Amino acid sequence: MNALFLRYGKPVKVDWTAWRTLADCDDMWIRLFFATAELGGWNATVQMCGKPQTTRFTPRQTLQWTERFGLDDKVDVLWVRGRYGYPPALDRHKSAYKVFLPCGSAIDVAPDRGFDLVCVDSEMQIHAAAQRFKGARIMVLPKPAIGDIFKPVRTQKDRDVVFNCHRLDDFKGYSWLVERLPAGTKVLRIGPKDRWFAAAQHLDVEWTGKIDIRDVPAQACRAKVGVVCDDGKWDSGPRILPEFLAMNIPVIVRNTVRASRMYVGPETGAWVDDNVARFQATLKYLLHDAAFMRTRDYYVDHMSLSVTANRLHRAITEDVVT
Repeated sequence: MNALFLRYGKPVKVDWTAWRTLADCDDMWIRLFFATAELGGWNATVQMCGKPQTTRFTPRQTLQWTERFGLDDKVDVLWVRGRYGYPPALDRHKSAYKVFLPCGSAIDVAPDRGFDLVCVDSEMQIHAAAQRFKGARIMVLPKPAIGDIFKPVRTQKDRDVVFNCHRLDDFKGYSWLVERLPAGTKVLRIGPKDRWFAAAQHLDVEWTGKIDIRDVPAQACRAKVGVVCDDGKWDSGPRILPEFLAMNIPVIVRNTVRASRMYVGPETGAWVDDNVARFQATLKYLLHDAAFMRTRDYYVDHMSLSVTANRLHRAITEDVVT
């Protein structure tokens, strides 16, 4: 079988040519695609917009930059990641089994292009997806982390809370979190200096500045608890959530975050609402118990990259065979 993944429809400011091997690749979706294809022994190609160039990781794993999406050969399984899809390529491969991996608010605006399987980030998106993508199978797919990057690092736990965000927009929850953290909380801000934490005189804040993705674990593992608190209006399935779990960092997650309920439970942390007292009580509890929680074990068993690849492969092959 031939599998094709349409990853980026527009050029992006990343030096993809630095990926000489699959281990160099720090794109989770590309890693997941190749892992899923490997389970079926498929010939797998990833296409991204750019000046034509090809890198072969293995005889069956190809990374391709192109100005014309699609393959000359028949495509049996076609993955699409993004907002609006790739109409020419989708029309070119109408007989392929089509998998849509929407991002952010795309679940609310993307047109129905005859997708067979639509993977959503949270249970609260199932109804909207079913209404928009008539006839498609809807599956909640918790995002995995890249296991050889996001793993525990033995280091001194000198920070209480870590908040990892490089985007300086308040829908990510900056002001919400600043207003709820108790005075004296030691905060590690992974990302550039921001005005919300800079103005928080009651907190002890340390910024890392912008750092490479491979340097995140060494910093993040200094903290006892991770916080994810966007307002859910634009984003869904924040990537940092499974990355915290993979690094064995328990989490507090605001209940507006559009993410699967599978992420958060007694082994991994807690959901919280907007009540300040309840947030602070939950934080106090997790700070005390963080060292005893088996957060990474739960992640590995339920949503690691290999577990997720197996779920996708099973769903696709069940539908294709039947």
